[in-house]
Order: sequence, then structure tokens, then C-alpha cells
Amino acid sequence: MEFKNFFDALPLGVFVVDAQGRPVYANLAAIELLGKGLWPEAAIDRLNDIYQAYQIGTNQLYPLTEQPLLRALQGESHQVDDMEIRQGGQIIPLEVTGTPIFDQQGSIAIRHGGVKGSTRSPTEK
Repeated sequence: MEFKNFFDALPLGVFVVDAQGRPVYANLAAIELLGKGLWPEAAIDRLNDIYQAYQIGTNQLYPLTEQPLLRALQGESHQVDDMEIRQGGQIIPLEVTGTPIFDQQGSIAIRHGGVKGSTRSPTEK
């Protein structure tokens, strides 16, 4: 599939969920940033727990009400820059954008998130 090769070549993580909020695709950059492969059986309200997504500087999982993919399921585009992933002793700050994609009838066909992050320590320049 040509689109898979295209998305896998992007330096930006791409994470896609279906109409029920289940993960259906993650490109290589998203898998590297998240530290885990795709969990297709996971409900969207469990993604923060599965991928260890926290609000920056706290021990609180990222609030579902502000989760960009959940907002995309509601038809809204939403971007946050106060999320971090904790994996293997590393804290990775993220900028996450969730955007719905509409079909020809105006219904939400797919939701996707763009994930930007860095595995550099905040003290590195």
C-alpha cells in the first residue's frame, strides 16, 4: 500500500482511530514515540493508560475531556502541547493534534492524530 509507505516515511507520528475510537493505524514515528505497537482492541478511553499519556509535570493521566482524538470523535479539531508519554524511564513531551475527516455526506469517516515529540532530555540543546 503506497499510503502506508508515505506515512511511515513521515517524521511526524500519525495515529488513526475508527468511528468507535479503536486504533486502526499508527505509522513508524508514532510507534517509536509511544513506545508500543497498535492495540486495536483498546477503547479510546483507555489509550492514555495503555500508552502512559500524562499531563506534563503531574502524575495525572491526560484528561479525557482534552484528549485530541476524543475531541476529533466529537467532530472538533483540537491541539495540545501539555502531554507527555512515559516509557522505559523516559519522559517524552508531545504536541498532539486530533482532526476528524468527513465523508461526502458530512459524517465523520475517520479520526486521526498527529503526534510530535522528542526523545531528547529537556536539558539537551
